[in-house]
Amino acid sequence: MRNTLSKNIWPKEYTRKAILYSISLIFILNVFFIKYYTPIPLLIFIILTIVFFFTLLYKYTVRWNNLSEKILYKKLFWHSVFYRLIILGVVFLLTWIYDPKSLPLEMFAADSWRYLDSGTQVTGNIFNGKFINILSNYWRDEADWGFSFYIGFINTIFFNSVLLIKIFNIFWGSLTVVYISKIATMLYSPRNGVIAGVITMLLPSLMWFNSMYLKETIMIFIIVVIFYNVIRLIKGGRLRYSSLILILLGILSLFYFRTVIAVIVALSLIFYFIVNFRNRKHNRVLIFFITLIFIGGIYTASTKLDKIEEVRAQYLQLGSGEANRIVWKVSMLQNLNVTSSLATPLVVTNALVSPYPSFLNIDERQITVISHAQNEITRIIMYFFALLGLYIVLKKDFRNSALILSFTLAYILILAVTGASYFDRFQLPAVPFMIIFMSVGILNSPRKLFNKFYIYLIFIFVATIAWHLFKFYIRN
Repeated sequence: MRNTLSKNIWPKEYTRKAILYSISLIFILNVFFIKYYTPIPLLIFIILTIVFFFTLLYKYTVRWNNLSEKILYKKLFWHSVFYRLIILGVVFLLTWIYDPKSLPLEMFAADSWRYLDSGTQVTGNIFNGKFINILSNYWRDEADWGFSFYIGFINTIFFNSVLLIKIFNIFWGSLTVVYISKIATMLYSPRNGVIAGVITMLLPSLMWFNSMYLKETIMIFIIVVIFYNVIRLIKGGRLRYSSLILILLGILSLFYFRTVIAVIVALSLIFYFIVNFRNRKHNRVLIFFITLIFIGGIYTASTKLDKIEEVRAQYLQLGSGEANRIVWKVSMLQNLNVTSSLATPLVVTNALVSPYPSFLNIDERQITVISHAQNEITRIIMYFFALLGLYIVLKKDFRNSALILSFTLAYILILAVTGASYFDRFQLPAVPFMIIFMSVGILNSPRKLFNKFYIYLIFIFVATIAWHLFKFYIRN
């Protein structure tokens, strides 16, 4: 794809507009609903994070635009480590302020406590095989085994520590930044690699979850490594057994983190192989051979591990009414017509950009939601460029982008169908690949579309206000 020369970096004007928009939105909500104002420590953190992201986005894309790939990847990694350590410290501080009993975990931790408990039980029982009985008795679903096993393994090799697991999360998160930059470079151009790497390095939602005692960081790292090696195989034109082994092991491990994601990744890979088999530029015999090995390996391993029936059960559950979290949650409320509510179609039709940020302290449950509002507002603002990128690759570069395109769209479709798109944790696996599309939108979109940014800001301003009004309404 051709880069637009007149717009080859993140515009400084857009940094000012994004910061002004964000602060204006927060100010208006707090003025009109002063009774439910944003808690001051969180307000300071939210505003500082927004300014941090958009200011450094401009500075880094200018400074690092002409770096060699080797130097770029080194800088991306160490800067990512540095900023993630800062966010880790902030998360500890906010936890000390609002929920000190949860230390050393994050505030209002729920799943984290279960992972800590199960991981502690597994510690010391990895190499003797007892972890199988422990995990089968602890978790109802094998899809929850992965992170508990990982915690037990790290604790067994080193020592039992919550902080150690979080430090490892920062390490995997920083490596993910580098791999996203490499994938964007392989698929599009070195400039795409710079922008994708910088956004991944700075995006608050990724840094936030890198500081959590949760499985998303290692799960996303596995997905990114799989995709990097697949693209490397296809574009390299020669068989790499190390890449094949990493791909197969990576997909099988995903079954123990989140079954639906493992299935989507596997299907996306098969689709990518089929699409590129028709491309004369690539070695068709190699692609055909890789596809056979991949399908055979996944089927054999899945059969041996009894994963096929689990996939079938989760697929059937997807089609049931119980899977739709929105309908279930809203149906418990009285005096609310779901079909006529503004927010219900908003959540469904805007699965690409939701969840929306929440700034108002409506009830005691909102502190934890408000604490990551900076993640949502920065992500949603940047998703304008991801939507542009999706439009461009669908129209002009489908075959080359088929892997990350099929995974991202399929996963977001699952979120929309199940009504889970407004949970930030569930949205997270799609974020790194949406960042790659952001780089395409920033670099390759026509000026006419690029300048629609202001219209988009108005749309999400209205949508965010509507989301707050809906939350007021369901709480009377």
